[in-house]
Amino acid sequence: VVSQATMASNGVAVAASPNAPDATTQESCSPDAKTPAATAAYLKVTGNEKLRAGSLDEALQFYDQAVACKDLNDEDRAAVQCNRALALLRLQRYDDCIAACGAALALQPRYVKALYRRAQAREANAQLSEAFRDVHDVLRIDARNKEAQALAARLQRAIERRAASTDLSTPSLAVEALGSGSEDEQIRAVAKLSRIAEDKSRAVELMHARAIGALTRLVPANLKSATELRMP
Repeated sequence: VVSQATMASNGVAVAASPNAPDATTQESCSPDAKTPAATAAYLKVTGNEKLRAGSLDEALQFYDQAVACKDLNDEDRAAVQCNRALALLRLQRYDDCIAACGAALALQPRYVKALYRRAQAREANAQLSEAFRDVHDVLRIDARNKEAQALAARLQRAIERRAASTDLSTPSLAVEALGSGSEDEQIRAVAKLSRIAEDKSRAVELMHARAIGALTRLVPANLKSATELRMP
């Protein structure tokens, strides 16, 4: 069985399936394992079986033992961490889920499932901007991923609602946030200005607030395509 982590590391776009654990390179072994490598294989496969059965705490126990095995290769270690993340997500342990996804991504930076699950955990933690960045990265790898498309749309709406509820009601306030706010505040300001720009009657306000220049300064100098922009 070729794992998603292997395909991701080879640049192959793969769909995220958050309701199923990722396969590891070996999905059959005996509980009577005699070698360290066989023990690691037994632990990760048993963890996957427990996860499929919904025994989340038991699955985590096997996964924790598996990642402690020195004989676990990087590919399988990434898959185990990603499956740990799924169990933690279902247990609503969102910070731990984010950490597990980070461990998987440190080994496989293009790991779609890890990016997607981290986005889900960050959304649950109200870290909307960070979640949007993760799901944006998923779509850069797999543009046809329907689950990621739906999550991106939901996050964009949430970011826009939050921007509308903050004190950025005028273009001037939003422009001020662009220049001096945190990254999260800047993203909310961009969302707010985008909503204002949809109303043609407010074009003069945008001009007087010098919003166009402020937005232009956020665009990287080496940007080659509009698709590279990382804004909602």
